[in-house]
Amino acid sequence: MIFNELQQFRQTLYASLGNARDALFDLMDAVLVSACIVSFVRLSQSPVFRRQWSSTYEALRDSRLPRSKVLKLLVQQIPTQQQPLLAGDASRWNRPAARRLKDRTLSGRTGHAPIAGQNYSTLAWIAEDRGSWALPLRHERITSFETPASKAAFQLKQVTRQLAVRPLAIYDRGYGNASFVNQTAGIEADLLLRVTSNRCVYGAPPAYRGRGAPAKHGHKMKLNDPDTWSVPVETVEVDDPNWGRVRVSRWSAYHFRKSPKRAMEVLRVEVLETQSSTRRLAPLWLVWLGEQMPPLETLWLHYLRRFAIEHWYRFAKQRLYWTHPQFSSVSATEQWSSLMPLLSWQLWLARKDCTDFTCVYDKHFPFPSRLVPLPLAGQAKLAALDQDVFHFPDDAVDTAESLKLSSRQALQGLIRHGISSLDLALPCAYPSLQAFIPNWHIPSHSCRRSKVKPYRSGKGAIRSRCRNVKHLDSIGTVAMYLTWLDNNSWLIDLDEVRILLDPWLVGPLTVGNQEWLLKVTHRTPPAIPDRVDLILLSQGLEDHAHVETLKALDKAIPVVCSPNAVSLVTGLGYGSVTALAHGETYTHETYTHKGVSIQAFPGSPIGPFLTENAYVLTGQTEGTRLYYEPHGFHAPALADLAPVDVAIAPLMTVKLPLVGAIIQGQESAVDLARSLCLRYLLPTGAGQAVDYAGLLPSLLKGEGGPAECRALLAQAGLATEVLEPKPGDCLSIAPASSPETPSVAA
Repeated sequence: MIFNELQQFRQTLYASLGNARDALFDLMDAVLVSACIVSFVRLSQSPVFRRQWSSTYEALRDSRLPRSKVLKLLVQQIPTQQQPLLAGDASRWNRPAARRLKDRTLSGRTGHAPIAGQNYSTLAWIAEDRGSWALPLRHERITSFETPASKAAFQLKQVTRQLAVRPLAIYDRGYGNASFVNQTAGIEADLLLRVTSNRCVYGAPPAYRGRGAPAKHGHKMKLNDPDTWSVPVETVEVDDPNWGRVRVSRWSAYHFRKSPKRAMEVLRVEVLETQSSTRRLAPLWLVWLGEQMPPLETLWLHYLRRFAIEHWYRFAKQRLYWTHPQFSSVSATEQWSSLMPLLSWQLWLARKDCTDFTCVYDKHFPFPSRLVPLPLAGQAKLAALDQDVFHFPDDAVDTAESLKLSSRQALQGLIRHGISSLDLALPCAYPSLQAFIPNWHIPSHSCRRSKVKPYRSGKGAIRSRCRNVKHLDSIGTVAMYLTWLDNNSWLIDLDEVRILLDPWLVGPLTVGNQEWLLKVTHRTPPAIPDRVDLILLSQGLEDHAHVETLKALDKAIPVVCSPNAVSLVTGLGYGSVTALAHGETYTHETYTHKGVSIQAFPGSPIGPFLTENAYVLTGQTEGTRLYYEPHGFHAPALADLAPVDVAIAPLMTVKLPLVGAIIQGQESAVDLARSLCLRYLLPTGAGQAVDYAGLLPSLLKGEGGPAECRALLAQAGLATEVLEPKPGDCLSIAPASSPETPSVAA
């Protein structure tokens, strides 16, 4: 069946999306079939976009791509029979007139005035040994407190975790420095970097002579000074059909001055004789780091494949309209930019079932057997996008004829609507053609030609996120969502960063696998969230770091935990684990605004020598703060953070005979509300939709609860409001600056 790979890809992608996925698919299809637009909103005039014009913006505002699922889907398309070739680079989206756009940076070339805008870092898979196909795996904004090198290293780390084989990652001279080399240490990938000709590298240090500090550097080699070069360990000369006579020299065991522990192979590529040009080409300097170096005869050719990503940037800006819109919010620009890889991959998967139909005015392409981006008028142009350079294979025509449609009618309809919108437009124009596209994705709503109602936005879209959303402030920008999953498990959405806190979602909860002592089971197990950006663990005990739940979650999700939980989490295969000691702060890296900072404080004592963590989460956009400590042991230093918007802490005191209070509520909660000037207080730890069994529940004694806590707060003259969510309820909390009186609506 034609377009089988494309169909499966789109079905999987559609299933992984959340809100506004139908509108988002309409928007992507409109981009693919629109030959030229004068403004972003003109995409709504495409025949495949079946909504009103406002939905072009609402689709980006209401949707949230699950980055981990999308990355996993893209990596699954990469064959692993050979070493994958990855290329990384950065490009700029200039926004000089967008004065209200947050987090703009200045950039400019020497001798030119700096221009305000935003930089984006891209890591792409180079699919072919020649041609202009570059398929992005990560395409993300570089914030003002990141560097291109740090973002590139982070992206490479995320991708290599999903790959089954060790890739070769290629970067231009902006990454050929000690900073990038140090940041990629520990990443399972070989590196091929270009370095500038005025750089210096150092050889291995001499043996220690017994006096003073050991030397870190050996022979100094200036790349632009042949007098400082040592004798190459290997030199080869090859006759390349495109470049002519080429000499490649290699020096072994050199390093940058600030990365002495990362040994490199230094390569010099020099064109001795050219076949088609009299211009003398400057030598090319490269460094290689990895486990097993390819032969010199082919290694330097790998670097030339990096230029495919330059063609993709041009193609994305000129034909996919990446930098065409003028959004006023950072979230919209990032959401729009995240669609560029998906558009490119859909075209790549459709290429096998398309044939090149070159126009008379197009330049002849030397590889007629492959459909690739074409160089036309200095631009990268894809044949499968335009009406006059695309036609379907013969089997589609034969099928159309068997359905009593002329091949001319069928081809005109298919060409007019484009290959990537077959699921939307083709069943409308030619209902009988659905027979040869079985199980093709068709959105759940009506597929009529007329415009449909725009995707719901505002409060309606917010309410659809959870089964029961309670709005505490009806005016103002909602800064935080809190979903109680039961027991100590919470799902926190703060500044569009989704944090899974102390998750227990799968299987029973026991203590040391001793079911006779304690066994807690869910009556209805909570569903695993469709997207999690960060896992936050306050303790290393089973009820806060549940092993079966952690096994079921994606191991690519970064984890922030107490030092006591590090060995457990790393033993389960999580690659990005950060242990926070008391007083340390972590800022989440995959944000869409300014990020979320997490600061650790002393929490519950576990034995005489171990104290677990409490956390304060702060959203950098509105400054919304949340405090979490599940056992009611609150550090005095918290008073310096007042005011805090929300605290999640126990309201019931739980005592164990001969031991005393193991969970502190009531008075401890009132003191917390007083010291932090809390707006809201939420109970935790008291599971409602669970069943208890074993010896331990019969020994525990609980005192107090939400009602008693409200009475104590009223006696103390505190305005803190105690909320009692049910498992599955989602609370939305607006910033403290909201003029509306807080209220709870079921």
